[in-house]
Amino acid sequence: FYLLDSGNLLRCAKGPDPLFKAGGEGGRIQMFSWDGDLLWDWTHATKEFWLHHDVEPLPNGNILAIAWETKTAQEANAAGRRPDLVPQKGVWPDKIIEIEPQFPNGANIVWEWHAWDHLIQDFDPDKNNYGKPSEHPELLNVNGDGKPMEIDAEELARLKALGYVPDDADEEDLRSDMFHYNAIDYNEELDQIAISSYHLNCLLYTSDAAD
Repeated sequence: FYLLDSGNLLRCAKGPDPLFKAGGEGGRIQMFSWDGDLLWDWTHATKEFWLHHDVEPLPNGNILAIAWETKTAQEANAAGRRPDLVPQKGVWPDKIIEIEPQFPNGANIVWEWHAWDHLIQDFDPDKNNYGKPSEHPELLNVNGDGKPMEIDAEELARLKALGYVPDDADEEDLRSDMFHYNAIDYNEELDQIAISSYHLNCLLYTSDAAD
Protein backbone atom coordinates (compact mmCIF):
# COMPACT_ATOMS: atom_id res chain seq x y z
CA PHE A 1 0.00 0.00 0.00
CA TYR A 2 1.21 3.52 -0.81
CA LEU A 3 -0.47 6.75 0.28
CA LEU A 4 0.22 9.16 -2.59
CA ASP A 5 0.75 12.92 -2.31
CA SER A 6 -2.68 13.37 -3.88
CA GLY A 7 -4.29 11.53 -0.98
CA ASN A 8 -5.11 8.53 -3.18
CA LEU A 9 -4.20 5.02 -2.06
CA LEU A 10 -2.23 2.76 -4.42
CA ARG A 11 -2.23 -0.96 -3.69
CA CYS A 12 -1.39 -4.37 -5.09
CA ALA A 13 -4.38 -6.69 -5.27
CA LYS A 14 -5.41 -10.21 -6.17
CA GLY A 15 -6.40 -10.72 -9.78
CA PRO A 16 -8.17 -13.69 -11.38
CA ASP A 17 -7.53 -17.27 -10.31
CA PRO A 18 -3.72 -17.47 -10.42
CA LEU A 19 -1.95 -19.38 -13.15
CA PHE A 20 1.38 -18.63 -11.43
CA LYS A 21 1.00 -20.41 -8.11
CA ALA A 22 3.72 -19.02 -5.87
CA GLY A 23 4.17 -16.65 -2.96
CA GLY A 24 3.18 -13.03 -3.49
CA GLU A 25 1.10 -13.53 -6.64
CA GLY A 26 -1.28 -10.69 -7.30
CA GLY A 27 -1.89 -9.81 -10.94
CA ARG A 28 -3.67 -6.54 -10.26
CA ILE A 29 -3.08 -2.92 -9.19
CA GLN A 30 -5.73 -0.55 -7.83
CA MET A 31 -6.01 3.11 -6.83
CA PHE A 32 -8.63 4.47 -4.45
CA SER A 33 -9.62 8.03 -3.60
CA TRP A 34 -9.40 9.38 -0.05
CA ASP A 35 -13.13 8.70 0.24
CA GLY A 36 -12.72 5.06 -0.80
CA ASP A 37 -13.90 5.28 -4.41
CA LEU A 38 -12.14 2.92 -6.82
CA LEU A 39 -10.42 5.17 -9.39
CA TRP A 40 -8.23 2.70 -11.27
CA ASP A 41 -8.27 -1.10 -11.52
CA TRP A 42 -5.72 -2.68 -13.87
CA THR A 43 -4.95 -6.38 -14.39
CA HIS A 44 -1.69 -7.67 -15.88
CA ALA A 45 -2.16 -11.42 -15.60
CA THR A 46 -2.10 -14.06 -18.34
CA LYS A 47 -0.48 -17.45 -18.86
CA GLU A 48 2.64 -15.57 -20.09
CA PHE A 49 3.07 -13.02 -17.27
CA TRP A 50 1.72 -12.15 -13.82
CA LEU A 51 2.25 -9.20 -11.48
CA HIS A 52 3.53 -10.07 -8.02
CA HIS A 53 4.62 -8.65 -4.66
CA ASP A 54 5.28 -4.92 -4.96
CA VAL A 55 4.86 -1.66 -6.88
CA GLU A 56 6.60 1.71 -6.63
CA PRO A 57 5.02 5.08 -7.46
CA LEU A 58 7.35 7.39 -9.43
CA PRO A 59 7.70 11.20 -9.30
CA ASN A 60 6.29 11.49 -12.86
CA GLY A 61 3.05 9.78 -11.83
CA ASN A 62 3.93 6.43 -13.39
CA ILE A 63 4.29 3.18 -11.45
CA LEU A 64 7.01 0.53 -11.38
CA ALA A 65 5.85 -3.06 -10.97
CA ILE A 66 7.34 -6.56 -10.83
CA ALA A 67 5.98 -9.45 -12.88
CA TRP A 68 6.89 -13.03 -13.59
CA GLU A 69 7.14 -14.24 -17.17
CA THR A 70 7.26 -17.83 -18.40
CA LYS A 71 10.18 -19.73 -19.90
CA THR A 72 9.95 -23.40 -20.80
CA ALA A 73 12.25 -26.03 -19.37
CA GLN A 74 13.94 -26.20 -22.78
CA GLU A 75 14.55 -22.44 -22.78
CA ALA A 76 15.94 -22.61 -19.25
CA ASN A 77 18.34 -25.41 -20.17
CA ALA A 78 19.48 -23.52 -23.29
CA ALA A 79 20.21 -20.48 -21.10
CA GLY A 80 22.62 -22.58 -19.01
CA ARG A 81 20.40 -23.26 -16.02
CA ARG A 82 21.37 -26.50 -14.30
CA PRO A 83 18.93 -29.34 -15.06
CA ASP A 84 18.40 -30.06 -11.36
CA LEU A 85 17.12 -26.47 -10.96
CA VAL A 86 14.58 -26.71 -13.78
CA PRO A 87 11.09 -28.01 -12.96
CA GLN A 88 9.12 -29.68 -15.73
CA LYS A 89 6.81 -26.65 -15.75
CA GLY A 90 9.73 -24.38 -16.62
CA VAL A 91 10.87 -21.25 -14.79
CA TRP A 92 9.55 -17.77 -14.10
CA PRO A 93 12.20 -15.07 -14.41
CA ASP A 94 11.13 -11.57 -13.45
CA LYS A 95 10.58 -8.42 -15.43
CA ILE A 96 10.15 -4.81 -14.35
CA ILE A 97 7.62 -2.59 -16.07
CA GLU A 98 6.93 1.13 -15.86
CA ILE A 99 3.22 1.79 -16.18
CA GLU A 100 1.39 4.96 -17.13
CA PRO A 101 -2.13 4.52 -15.67
CA GLN A 102 -5.05 5.07 -18.04
CA PHE A 103 -8.13 5.54 -15.89
CA PRO A 104 -10.31 3.68 -15.10
CA ASN A 105 -9.01 0.26 -16.24
CA GLY A 106 -6.07 0.64 -18.64
CA ALA A 107 -2.34 1.32 -18.66
CA ASN A 108 0.47 2.03 -21.09
CA ILE A 109 3.69 0.13 -20.50
CA VAL A 110 6.28 2.79 -21.31
CA TRP A 111 9.44 0.86 -20.36
CA GLU A 112 10.36 -2.68 -19.41
CA TRP A 113 13.42 -4.60 -18.25
CA HIS A 114 13.75 -8.39 -18.43
CA ALA A 115 16.03 -10.38 -16.15
CA TRP A 116 16.25 -12.98 -18.93
CA ASP A 117 18.26 -10.50 -21.03
CA HIS A 118 20.94 -10.09 -18.32
CA LEU A 119 22.12 -13.62 -17.46
CA ILE A 120 25.47 -15.35 -17.00
CA GLN A 121 26.43 -18.90 -16.05
CA ASP A 122 29.62 -20.93 -15.56
CA PHE A 123 27.97 -24.36 -15.61
CA ASP A 124 28.09 -25.34 -19.30
CA PRO A 125 30.39 -23.70 -21.88
CA ASP A 126 28.22 -25.08 -24.69
CA LYS A 127 25.13 -23.22 -23.49
CA ASN A 128 24.16 -19.56 -23.79
CA ASN A 129 25.41 -16.89 -21.35
CA TYR A 130 28.68 -18.67 -20.49
CA GLY A 131 31.24 -16.67 -18.52
CA LYS A 132 32.57 -16.00 -15.02
CA PRO A 133 29.85 -14.47 -12.83
CA SER A 134 32.43 -12.87 -10.53
CA GLU A 135 33.74 -10.84 -13.45
CA HIS A 136 30.29 -9.58 -14.45
CA PRO A 137 28.46 -7.99 -11.51
CA GLU A 138 26.12 -6.34 -14.02
CA LEU A 139 24.66 -9.77 -14.90
CA LEU A 140 22.54 -12.30 -12.99
CA ASN A 141 23.88 -15.79 -12.35
CA VAL A 142 21.17 -18.04 -13.78
CA ASN A 143 22.22 -20.69 -11.23
CA GLY A 144 22.73 -18.23 -8.39
CA ASP A 145 20.09 -19.79 -6.16
CA GLY A 146 22.52 -22.68 -5.71
CA LYS A 147 20.42 -25.74 -4.96
CA PRO A 148 16.89 -26.99 -5.60
CA MET A 149 14.25 -25.73 -3.20
CA GLU A 150 13.17 -28.37 -0.72
CA ILE A 151 9.85 -27.88 1.00
CA ASP A 152 8.01 -30.58 2.89
CA ALA A 153 4.26 -31.14 2.93
CA GLU A 154 3.87 -29.59 6.39
CA GLU A 155 5.57 -26.34 5.38
CA LEU A 156 3.61 -26.15 2.14
CA ALA A 157 0.37 -26.64 4.10
CA ARG A 158 1.39 -23.84 6.48
CA LEU A 159 2.03 -21.45 3.58
CA LYS A 160 -1.37 -22.29 2.12
CA ALA A 161 -3.09 -21.73 5.48
CA LEU A 162 -1.47 -18.29 5.69
CA GLY A 163 -2.75 -17.45 2.23
CA TYR A 164 0.82 -16.95 1.02
CA VAL A 165 0.44 -19.46 -1.83
CA PRO A 166 -2.74 -20.67 -3.60
CA ASP A 167 -4.44 -23.77 -2.27
CA ASP A 168 -3.50 -25.82 -5.33
CA ALA A 169 0.20 -24.83 -5.41
CA ASP A 170 2.80 -27.56 -5.28
CA GLU A 171 6.55 -27.68 -4.67
CA GLU A 172 7.31 -27.47 -8.38
CA ASP A 173 5.38 -24.18 -8.61
CA LEU A 174 7.55 -22.67 -5.89
CA ARG A 175 10.72 -23.93 -7.59
CA SER A 176 9.71 -22.20 -10.84
CA ASP A 177 10.05 -18.82 -9.10
CA MET A 178 13.78 -18.75 -9.80
CA PHE A 179 14.81 -15.28 -8.53
CA HIS A 180 11.84 -14.29 -6.35
CA TYR A 181 11.97 -10.52 -6.55
CA ASN A 182 9.88 -9.32 -3.63
CA ALA A 183 10.36 -5.54 -3.39
CA ILE A 184 11.09 -2.63 -5.71
CA ASP A 185 12.13 0.94 -4.92
CA TYR A 186 13.28 4.04 -6.80
CA ASN A 187 16.07 6.46 -5.86
CA GLU A 188 15.23 9.74 -7.58
CA GLU A 189 18.57 11.37 -6.71
CA LEU A 190 20.60 8.59 -8.36
CA ASP A 191 17.92 7.65 -10.92
CA GLN A 192 18.27 4.03 -9.85
CA ILE A 193 15.78 1.21 -9.44
CA ALA A 194 16.51 -1.19 -6.58
CA ILE A 195 15.07 -4.72 -6.48
CA SER A 196 15.49 -7.31 -3.75
CA SER A 197 15.93 -10.93 -4.82
CA TYR A 198 15.18 -13.44 -2.08
CA HIS A 199 16.68 -16.45 -3.83
CA LEU A 200 19.85 -14.61 -4.88
CA ASN A 201 20.21 -13.01 -1.43
CA CYS A 202 21.00 -9.62 -2.94
CA LEU A 203 19.85 -6.18 -3.98
CA LEU A 204 19.98 -5.30 -7.68
CA TYR A 205 20.24 -1.83 -9.20
CA THR A 206 19.52 -0.59 -12.69
CA SER A 207 19.48 2.93 -14.09
CA ASP A 208 19.86 2.42 -17.86
CA ALA A 209 16.45 2.29 -19.53
CA ALA A 210 18.15 1.36 -22.80
CA ASP A 211 18.97 -2.02 -21.26
